[in-house]
Amino acid sequence: MGKVHGGLARAGKVRAQTPVVPPTDKKKAPRGRAHKRLLYNQCVLVVMNISLDAYIYYCRVAQCLLTHNAIATGGLLLWLRLAFPARAFIQVFEDSGELPPDYQLVADELASRGVPVTIRHTEDILRPSTRLPLTRADLVVGNFDWTRVALAQLGIAPPRPPDYPACLEPFLRRRVWRTTLGQARELLRRGGEGARAGLFIKPAEEAKAFAAIIEPRDQMLDTILDGMPGVIEPRPASTPVYCSELVTMAAEHRVYLVNGEIRAVCQYTGPKGGSGPQLDMGTVREAVRVLFGSEEGAHLVGCAMDFAVLGADKGHATCLVEVNDGFSLGSCQVGAPDEVLSVSRWLQ
Repeated sequence: MGKVHGGLARAGKVRAQTPVVPPTDKKKAPRGRAHKRLLYNQCVLVVMNISLDAYIYYCRVAQCLLTHNAIATGGLLLWLRLAFPARAFIQVFEDSGELPPDYQLVADELASRGVPVTIRHTEDILRPSTRLPLTRADLVVGNFDWTRVALAQLGIAPPRPPDYPACLEPFLRRRVWRTTLGQARELLRRGGEGARAGLFIKPAEEAKAFAAIIEPRDQMLDTILDGMPGVIEPRPASTPVYCSELVTMAAEHRVYLVNGEIRAVCQYTGPKGGSGPQLDMGTVREAVRVLFGSEEGAHLVGCAMDFAVLGADKGHATCLVEVNDGFSLGSCQVGAPDEVLSVSRWLQ
């Protein structure tokens, strides 16, 4: 008689031979407040250049403070901000290693804070084989290409340019509108309203996609659209741009802002020494108040606002030229707080 399978005599044999494993709870992905806490902890980890034990300790302290004491929480967050940056990488263009004046301002300020500063050439971040060892605790100081590549290396999307916030439209004192490269060329060809005297054209979304132009004076619009083999890649006709009617600007000034506070005002064009038309600081302060009191200005920790004094045909009125984000911004003269803007915006 063959072997019997499944007999009652063997009932439970496999179960009895299977080792008993204590039940364990399956770890679920955090949701709600727990998920927010996880994101906060990750932010602390990347900003702070500290050991894991210290990181865990400060995370626990922060969680307790966030629950029980808002005043102490503000002190902790201020301490975290003071710990940034851990290092700084500054771009140099000359083989001699000499920094441009505005970059030297940043280097001197960081050195006074005890922040290690490393000077690197342009190719060190643009060439994949020599990329900088960046973390989110580092500050990068350089031209737009340098900062754009650094942000991509850190997995951070470049911020959209805040050029013309809707809340500041009354301060422009000229017509500014959003369109496309193709439509701008067609408007110039037709000689439509607002284009007879020429147009100022700049990118609307991808900052520095091309340098701002004045057409037809510069004769560059066709080159930007059609390209130049081996030199300039053609831009689609659908590329978003801002267009502005041309006005005479007798003088231009840059106003540096950190958290809505005016840190410096620098004149960069026009007669100096009080000989020409003067900037109306009342208009400037009102524009600053409107911007930082609006949703559009809520994220602008460090930025600069450019203002101009218009020509005599406009009564030398003060107008807003544009708003500049502070993550990649040069100074117009020695003494401008470019280092404060850079640190504030990169920390954000």
